[in-house]
Amino acid sequence: MAAISNDLPIYLFSGALDPVGGQGKGVKKLAAVLASAGVKQVTCRLYEGGRHEMLNEKNSAEVYGDLSNWLQQLQL
Repeated sequence: MAAISNDLPIYLFSGALDPVGGQGKGVKKLAAVLASAGVKQVTCRLYEGGRHEMLNEKNSAEVYGDLSNWLQQLQL
């Protein structure tokens, strides 16, 4: 964690049913660890009903849209 710049914005997203991310628990924990490590801008988004490959799920347009909006709002 120490090697991550505190000014690097991080966007985490996952399906709420993703077994790899512990059904969202692991993703939320990672977001908390990053914030505790001093990362100033950590965004975490879980998609209900989604699993592991959110860019290929039925709601991929929503996922791409959310990511695009996040990128456009960055204050770099």
